[in-house]
Amino acid sequence: ENLTTFVGTRKKFEYGAEIRINGALAYSKADSVHFRNTRWKYTFWTQQATSLGQNYPSSSPIHVRFDPATLMATKAVPTYDARLINDLSNQPNYMSYAGEDYISQGSYLVDRYGPMGRGGNGYDRMSSTGARKEIAPLPEWAVNWLLTQTPAAKLALVRDSDLSGSWNIHYRDENTGQPVTIDEAFGGYPEWGAGSGSPKVAPVSAAEGSGSPLKEDTAHQPQFNFLPYLVTGDFYHLEELEFWAAYNLAEANPGSISEPDTASGDGYRNLHKGLIVNRGQLRARAWNLRTLAMTAAFTPDDHYTKGYWQQILENNIERFYWRFTVKNNYGHGRHASTSGTWMEDYMGWALAYSLDQGYESARVSAEWKARFPVARMGHGELNSRWCWQAAASYALVDRPVEGGVWPTINDMWAASYPGAQGLVCNTPAMASALGLTGPGDMTGRPTSADSYLAQMSMALAAAVDLNIPGAKAAWDIYGGATGERNAFPDYRGSPRFAIVPRGYQPGIGSRPKPPPQVSVD
Repeated sequence: ENLTTFVGTRKKFEYGAEIRINGALAYSKADSVHFRNTRWKYTFWTQQATSLGQNYPSSSPIHVRFDPATLMATKAVPTYDARLINDLSNQPNYMSYAGEDYISQGSYLVDRYGPMGRGGNGYDRMSSTGARKEIAPLPEWAVNWLLTQTPAAKLALVRDSDLSGSWNIHYRDENTGQPVTIDEAFGGYPEWGAGSGSPKVAPVSAAEGSGSPLKEDTAHQPQFNFLPYLVTGDFYHLEELEFWAAYNLAEANPGSISEPDTASGDGYRNLHKGLIVNRGQLRARAWNLRTLAMTAAFTPDDHYTKGYWQQILENNIERFYWRFTVKNNYGHGRHASTSGTWMEDYMGWALAYSLDQGYESARVSAEWKARFPVARMGHGELNSRWCWQAAASYALVDRPVEGGVWPTINDMWAASYPGAQGLVCNTPAMASALGLTGPGDMTGRPTSADSYLAQMSMALAAAVDLNIPGAKAAWDIYGGATGERNAFPDYRGSPRFAIVPRGYQPGIGSRPKPPPQVSVD
C-alpha cells in the first residue's frame, strides 16, 4: 500500500513486482505504477504456486459453497427471488477476471484485473451516466455469486473487492494505524477533510501527476467489499469497507456543529458528527448510509473503531429524522424542485436495511419512508389517488414553494400528472394520459432489469417487511399476483434488483428459507 497521509509527500512509485512461493514464481509484473493513496492485494494457494502463473486465483483447489437462502434469511443481504437460486442462465463470463486485459487509464496502460486496475467496474469515472451493473444495494457480480455460488462468480466477487484499493481514497493515519477518523475519542480530527470545501486539517501535499486516473464519487458508488468480507473474514475487505466509509465522511466540507432541526451547519458534515444525510444527491446519501450501516454492524465488536462507526450511524439516523421525517406524512424527503422516485427508493431501502441490522432508532424513519412506494401504488392509509401505472416515474414535481413540501400525497400526484386527474387507473384513458400502450403497462421500462420500475422493488419489498398498511396489496399488483400488471423483467444474469419481501412471494416464486437443520435468529 502507498497510503501516505500526514508524513512526507504523497507521490506515486514505479517498480517491478515478483512473488515467489517455495522458490517457484507465482506472479511477476514489470514496470508497475502505484498511485498515491492506493493499495493492492493478491492471494495465492501455496500448493499450486507453479501452475497459477498470472491466472490468480482461477486454479484454487478449494471452493466453499454457501446456502443462499440462509445468507438471505440473516438479513445481512437483501432477499432475492428464490427462482434465481442456482439458475445459470445468462451468466456473464466471470472467468475473464483470471486473465489479463490491458486498457488505457489516463496516460497509463493498466491490467484491468491487476494492480491499479478497476476490475469488473466498467467505468473510469463513477459519475458516468447510464444504467450500471454496479449501482444497486449490491453489485451484479455479488448477487450472481450469492445466487449461483459458482467459482467464477466468487472470483469476480473477491477480486473486485481486492481492486477497490485502486481508487486513491485511502488515508491511513500514521498515528493510529487506522483509516483516518473524525472523532478525537478515536485519535481523529473533527476538521479533517480530503474532498470538497476548505478543510483546516488536510493530508500532506501531493506530487503532480501522482493521482489515479480512476475517479470516485458518492452518488454512484458501488459496494465492493461487504459481501466478500462477510463470507471470507479477510481483514483486507474489512479495511476496504472502512476506507470507503471514511472517504464518504471526508468528502464533505467539515462545516460546524448544528443541533437537530436547525438551519445552522446544514449542508456540512458537522465536524465529528459525520452527517452524510444533510445534503447532496439523495442517491449519495442512500449509498453512503448503506456502507455506513454495513461497517457499523459488521465491524467486530472488539475492533478499535466499532463504537466510532456505530455512533456516526446513530448521528445520521437522528439527523434524517429531524431533516425529513417530521416534514410530512407520506415519506417523501428530497425537497427539491423535481426528484426521481428511484432515489427515494434507494433511501427507503437503506433506512430499512439499517433497521434490519439492529439499529432500532431507524424504525420511525424507515416506516415513514416506506409509505411513499405504497402510496405510489395507490394503496396505504393516506387515501392516495396515485395510479400504480405511474409508480416509478423518472421525475416528480415536489416543491410548491422554496423550502416547502406538498401538504398531501395527492397534491404531489396532481402537480406531477395534471392530465391524469379524475381518470380511472388501469384503463385505456389513464394509459393514454400517461403515455403508455394500454392497461397493465407501467412507466419506467417495465421489461428492463435495471429500470426505475425494477429499482422500486427494494423499497416496496421493505414496506412489506415493515408491515406498512397497504404494502401487501401494493406488492400483489407489482409482483403480478393480481394479474393486472402485464410485463415483467427477466432478471436471469442481471438479478441486482430482483429483491422481494422476506415473508412471502405471491406469484413470483417460493420463499427463500434455510435448510431444516439450520436455525437463523
